[in-house]
Amino acid sequence: MSKSPKLKPWKKPLRAQDILFDALLVFAVAVFIVIIYAVAIGPYSLCVETIELELPGESCVRFALIADLHLTSEYAAEHAKHAAEEIAELSPDYIIIDGDIIDSEETGLKYVDVLNEFPANKTIVTLGNHEYGWAAENETLANEFSDWLVDNGFILLRNENMRIERDEGDICLIGVDSLWSGNADLDKAYAGVSNCTEILISHNPDIMWELGNYSPDITLSGHTHGTQVCVPVINWGFSPSNITENCSRGEYEIEGNRLYITRGLGSTYPIRFNSNPEITIIDAC
Repeated sequence: MSKSPKLKPWKKPLRAQDILFDALLVFAVAVFIVIIYAVAIGPYSLCVETIELELPGESCVRFALIADLHLTSEYAAEHAKHAAEEIAELSPDYIIIDGDIIDSEETGLKYVDVLNEFPANKTIVTLGNHEYGWAAENETLANEFSDWLVDNGFILLRNENMRIERDEGDICLIGVDSLWSGNADLDKAYAGVSNCTEILISHNPDIMWELGNYSPDITLSGHTHGTQVCVPVINWGFSPSNITENCSRGEYEIEGNRLYITRGLGSTYPIRFNSNPEITIIDAC
């Protein structure tokens, strides 16, 4: 008796619509994962970046830079407290908080007590646009916050400067007021500055186009949040600055002047992807 021929298992033919469906499914899952990360993980995954600033002599001064705390809630305050703990472990000589610490008239100074987690006598503060409210026009809010800072012992540089004396050469910290509010005054901020390494502290990096004859050794800024959502590969995201390359974060040279933009600590809306919150260490040696 002859054997029956062995039948091959039937396979469904691959159709274009099946391939498209599978591709869309994979894409949807990837988008879902990205959204979960951007909302639940990204805003709270604190990173430490380090840059160097050359100084004459052998002694070093370490600065820790943060910006854009946006103290709008208990969560934001807890995030700031965590940053203060992380900074303490990094042992900086000075801490710089570069604006947009409060957020708007709605929450005002409600959560600013968390700033007492930072050592006030070595914490330098400048103002950003949000200190002046949503429209960057509320002088009363900015003045109230300034009074609170001074009353609590912080070093407020509002178009002012301070000098750190060193045997090998002094460092001048020059803090300008908010550019968007129209209160930035470089001439006033630079009054008396000479014969020192100059660190300009401006919340808004667009101050670079206002420098004129001033040429700081480095400018430290925030404001952009590193765009919060930075598209990988093309490194693009929405920026409130004229500086848009590389998602408005990190080091730049603008018209021959060095600039560093920190990604900031908080956010105006709680989403971050490929642009984690940042503590920046500046080792000046």
